[in-house]
Amino acid sequence: MFVFYRKMQGVPRPSICLCLVAGLLLGLSGATSVSAAPDFYVVIVRSVDPVDYLLVERVQINGRGELTRIVRDGPLTEQQYRNLSSLPLAEVRSFRIEGGRLRVRRRNGDELLAVPRDFRDWSRAWLDPGDITRGSLLTGVLYGRQQAVRSPLADGWVVYVFAAYPGQDGIAFALADTRNTEEGWVRFLKNYPDSANAVEARQFLAGLYLTRTREALERYQEALSKKTPGYTVLGDARTWFDRLRATNVQTAGVVEVEGTLTRLETDVAERLRQAPLLAARGDFAGAEKILEPLAPFGNELPELAAALESLKQSRARHHLEQARRLFSAARFDEALYELNAAASYQALPEIPGLRREIESRRLGHTQQAEINGALATAREAMERKDYARAFESLWPVVNRYPDDPNLQTQFSSLRRRYTETLLAEAAHVEELHTPVRGPADEDALLHLHKQLTRVSQFESAPPVAVWRDRLGMILADYYRERSEEVARRYGTTPSPLAFAYLHQARHYLFDKSELPQFAAWRDRVEEELQVGVALTVRDLTPEGNGQYLAAELSTTVGAAIQEAGFPHVRIFDTSGHATAKPTLELVIELLHSGVGESAQTEQVASEYSAGVRQVPSPKWREAKAEYDQAVGNYEKVRARVDRNRQRAGYTERERQSDNLALARAEGALDRARKNLDSVPAYVEQEDTRAYEFNRRTITRTGEIRLAYRWVNALTGVREVQQLLAEKEPAEGLEISGVHPTDKNGRRNQSADLPDAATLRGRALRKIQKPLTERAVDYVRTFIDRDFERAQEEAGRGNHETAAEYYLRFLFNSPPEDGRRQSAFDYLERQFRLVALGDWLAVSSNSY
Repeated sequence: MFVFYRKMQGVPRPSICLCLVAGLLLGLSGATSVSAAPDFYVVIVRSVDPVDYLLVERVQINGRGELTRIVRDGPLTEQQYRNLSSLPLAEVRSFRIEGGRLRVRRRNGDELLAVPRDFRDWSRAWLDPGDITRGSLLTGVLYGRQQAVRSPLADGWVVYVFAAYPGQDGIAFALADTRNTEEGWVRFLKNYPDSANAVEARQFLAGLYLTRTREALERYQEALSKKTPGYTVLGDARTWFDRLRATNVQTAGVVEVEGTLTRLETDVAERLRQAPLLAARGDFAGAEKILEPLAPFGNELPELAAALESLKQSRARHHLEQARRLFSAARFDEALYELNAAASYQALPEIPGLRREIESRRLGHTQQAEINGALATAREAMERKDYARAFESLWPVVNRYPDDPNLQTQFSSLRRRYTETLLAEAAHVEELHTPVRGPADEDALLHLHKQLTRVSQFESAPPVAVWRDRLGMILADYYRERSEEVARRYGTTPSPLAFAYLHQARHYLFDKSELPQFAAWRDRVEEELQVGVALTVRDLTPEGNGQYLAAELSTTVGAAIQEAGFPHVRIFDTSGHATAKPTLELVIELLHSGVGESAQTEQVASEYSAGVRQVPSPKWREAKAEYDQAVGNYEKVRARVDRNRQRAGYTERERQSDNLALARAEGALDRARKNLDSVPAYVEQEDTRAYEFNRRTITRTGEIRLAYRWVNALTGVREVQQLLAEKEPAEGLEISGVHPTDKNGRRNQSADLPDAATLRGRALRKIQKPLTERAVDYVRTFIDRDFERAQEEAGRGNHETAAEYYLRFLFNSPPEDGRRQSAFDYLERQFRLVALGDWLAVSSNSY
C-alpha cells in the first residue's frame, strides 16, 4: 500500500453537507439519457467513517480524460503548465486530493504528483497547483441515475479510476484500500473471495501484518539491548507473523522476517536448554552468563523464572556442600564464608543449624587456641624466671575463661610465685628509688605499683595491699609536689598540667579526702579548658516577621553543635553567664524572609458536548445506493425490452425471457424500495463543539537570606562575614472556565499551593543544613588548632606548653578522634601522666 493513502484516517473529514449527493450535483441537468458508452468509472471516497462515496461514470476532468504531471511542487506560469506532459486517466489507478495536489498512483505502482489538464482561467501570471485543482471541474453521470455531475475537486477525496463498471467488489476494494486496516481487508476478503482484487487485497493485508511483525521485533530487540522487560513483544511478533503466513503471500520481506523471528525464538529456547546443563556440570558462572541477556524477562517468561530459581538453588547447594567439607577440615572461617555465599543465593533450611554448629566449634577452637598460646608463652617466661611476663600473658585469658580448670590451676601456681617475687622486690625498689629524684625512680615506682595493683585483683595476701598503698602514697606525694611546682609558675592562671598532676596524685591516694581542694580546682580548670559558644541571632528583615525564624535558627544550630560529639563544648545564652564567658560567638543576621509569586496563563483548546443533532444515516445511504442501482438496472432492462418488442421477428420465447427479466428487475426494485423505506434517513449524533478554557501555572517561592560571622569572644577577632540563601519553590495548576460537559473530562481546579508560612518554614529547614554543617565544622577546626599548636610546641622542645595544648585538645575533642591516642602517648612519655583517662573519659559529676 502507498503512504499517501494511509493519511486518510488522520485528515479532517468533509462536513456533512458535502457528504450529501446534492452538494455534488452542481449544474444538474435533470434525468437524461446518454447513449454514448462511458469512458471511465470512478469511485469518489469522501469519508470512510461514516462511509460516504459516489460511483460516477463517463468521467472527465475539465472535459479531458487525462491529467497533467508536475515534476516539482511550486507555482507555474501558463507556458510552463502547457509544456508539462500529460497523464491519461487510463494509466491512473487512483489519486488523492491533498492541498490542491493530486497524489497519483499509477497502474504500474509508481507514485507522482499531478494537476488537472486543460485549465483555462489564467487571471494571474503565476498559479499555485492548488489554484489549478480548485478551479477545475469533474464531470460525469451518477451511475444508475442518469443525473449529470459537475463539481469542483475537493480536498480529502480519494478517487479510484476504473475502465469498466467495477461492481460491488471494486467499490468495496476502494473503501478497504482507503481505510487500509486489518479489519477492512479481512472483511473484504471474506465478502469477495473470488474478486479480481482479492490477490492484491491479500497482499495489502500481508503488508500490514509484515509491518506489525517488524515493529514488534524491533521493540523486542530494543528491550534486549536496553535490558528492559519486553519478552511479550516477541509473542506479539509471532502472532502477527502467523497471520501473515495465513495470507499465503511470499516475498523477500516475509522470508527475512521469518528468519529473524525464528532466530530470536531459537536463541531464547537454546539459552533455557543450555543453562541447566552448565549448572549440572558446576559451571554456574557460565549458566548465569548465558541467561543474563534474558534476565529482564523474568516476570514475563515462566520458564526463565524457573531456570533462574533452579540456578540459585544449585549454587546454594554447591556452596553448602563446600561449607560442610571445610567444616570437617576445621577450616571454620572458610566454612562460614561458603555458608554465607549459599545463603546469598537461597535460604536453604539446613543453613541455620550448620551455622550454629560451625560457630560453636569455632568458638571452642579459638578459645582453646588462645588458652594454649597463653600457657605456652607463660611456660617459656617461667623457665627464664620472668614471672612478670608470664603473669601478663595469663591474666587476661584467666578473666575471659574462668571455667577452664587447667588454666586456673596454672595461673594459681604462677600467681603465688609472682607474688613472692613482687614482695621480695618491693623493699629493694623502695630503698633504691625513694625519694623520687628523677624519671628513672618514677618509672620504677609506677611499674611496681601497676604490678601490685594487678596482682591484688587475684591475690588477697595482706602484704600485697600494704605495699601497693605504701607505694601509692609515695607517688601521690611526688605528683602533689609536681602539681604545686607547676602551679607556682603559672600564678593565678589555672594550669591544666598542674591539675593533671594533682589528678594523678589523687588517683594514687587511698583516702581521696586528703585533697579537699580537688573539686574547686577541677571546676576552675574545666571552665578554662571548655569551648563556650554564644549564639546571637538578629532579625534584620524589612518585613520584621522573622522573629520565630530567628528563634528556630538559634535552637537548631545550638542543638547541632551539642550533638556533634564534643564532650565539653557548651552553648551560652546570649545574655552571658555570671561566672563564665564564651570562647566563641556566632552572630547570625536574618536579612530577608519573604514569599514571591508569579503566574503564566494560557488558553487550552478542548471540546464539549452540546447535546445531539440529526445527521444522515450511513445505513440509509447504503440502502439508497442499492435502490439507485435497482432503479438503474430496472430502467436498463425496461429500455432493452422496449427495443426488443419494437424489433421485427420478435419471438414468443424472447418475449417470455424479457418478461421474466423485467419481473426480476421489478422485484429487485420493489425489495430495494421497501428496504429504503424501512431505514430512517437521519440518526442522532452527539453535537461536539470546540471552545477554550484557562490554564494558569502559579509559582510561589519562599526565600531566606542570612549572613553569619564568627567572633573570638576572648580576643575580639572577627572572621569574614559569609552569606547563605535558599529558595523553596512550589508550583500549582489552576484551571478555570471548563465547560461542565467537557469531552476530555477536564474539570476546574484550584492551584492548592502551600501558604507563605509553610514555604518560609521549608526554606528555613533547607538553609539550616548548610548553616549547622558550617557551624560544627568551625568548632571542630577551632579544637583542632590546639592539637596543631601542641605538635608545634613539642617540636620546639616546649614540652610544658605542648602539654597544655594537648590537654585542652583532649578535653574538647570527640572520643572517637584518632589523634587522641597520640596525645595520651605524648603526655605519658614526657610527664608520666598515666591516669588521665579517669578524668578525660568521664564528666566531673562522676567524682
